[in-house]
Amino acid sequence: MIDNPVSAPQNNDSAGAVSASQGDPSVGAGLQLWLSDATTNAVSPDGLPPADCERPTHIRAAQRRQEKLISRSMLRDCVVAGQHYSLSHSGGRAALLTTADRCAIGVDLEVHRPRDWLRKAELVFTRAEVAALRQAPAPRAETMFYALWTMKEALAKALQLELMQALAECCFEPTENDQWTGSAPTHQSWSVQAFTPHPGATLAVACVGARPTLQARYWTSNLAAGPSLKWMSNSATPTIRAGA
Repeated sequence: MIDNPVSAPQNNDSAGAVSASQGDPSVGAGLQLWLSDATTNAVSPDGLPPADCERPTHIRAAQRRQEKLISRSMLRDCVVAGQHYSLSHSGGRAALLTTADRCAIGVDLEVHRPRDWLRKAELVFTRAEVAALRQAPAPRAETMFYALWTMKEALAKALQLELMQALAECCFEPTENDQWTGSAPTHQSWSVQAFTPHPGATLAVACVGARPTLQARYWTSNLAAGPSLKWMSNSATPTIRAGA
């Protein structure tokens, strides 16, 4: 699901990983990543605008409604005036990326589910990417598929591309020692990195136009005590780095 980065409202009510980069920007950017798990966090609609609490006719499942409540609650609690953000949710989980710096950002979160991921890759990935998936052991190949997919979709959001364009034109190729090179349809410097924040989940963070410094926190909501924040565990630290 693509939620393109937009300006924040002035009211504050609102197993391995892969990375790739292009260029050497002279300006840095501070990015804040917030992670929430909708399967364990109970969120009350209290304090949200009525439109955010209504059940849209196209959202049938209780899980999707809970994702919507959590996403809107995260926007209310975590985004301040002057920031822009990117939002993603999948499988009852949500991720929010914010920054106040002059750069374009994108985040994508995918919870793994049973699917013929190799067949899907053959339809939309490059030949080099498909070849890398075929050569990797099965468990690692699945992780690699989701890393490539989320990196492409995160770049789609940051570059304001249609998903199919990003899948075709944001390309990654393995080199020696588990390193990767990448290309994207932009003349600006860019970087993208994929993480495994939870077992069976992959997320990617993209930044265009600046050198990012990423801080990550969990966002939880307790109906009695209100929202609380804590540092993310080291399980989200990437174990494979790549550059271009």
